[in-house]
Amino acid sequence: MILEKENKVRVARQVRPDDLCVGSFVAVLCETYEWPEFSCFGGSGTAGSDGVQRVTLVPNETKPPVRIEAVCVPFVFVVDAGGKRQIFDMRRVRLAQVSNRFGRSVFAAMGRKKSRKKSRKKSRKKSRKRGK
Repeated sequence: MILEKENKVRVARQVRPDDLCVGSFVAVLCETYEWPEFSCFGGSGTAGSDGVQRVTLVPNETKPPVRIEAVCVPFVFVVDAGGKRQIFDMRRVRLAQVSNRFGRSVFAAMGRKKSRKKSRKKSRKKSRKRGK
């Protein structure tokens, strides 16, 4: 008898800065860009009362989820599957928390290429030492 894996649909949800936890997996939902209102320079603009024009955009490329390493609101220190580290400013990005199962599977799939190369190099070094 073959047991089927759980085929439950999971939904990523937007997460507030104070709900972030170390070890959670998150992905970028959208990014906010700001610049001075054009009317400050003599043009006619429709910005808010603070004189700042804001635009929120969904990224063109879907980036894989990242794992949270540390949180100091509004900053979040994250690492991706390849080991690249970066800091998100929660005032500029909206993050969605993805399920741990999804995050682990993405990390496992995307991290394989590097781990294979490293393991091959280690096995070559061991075989060279044995041959001497």
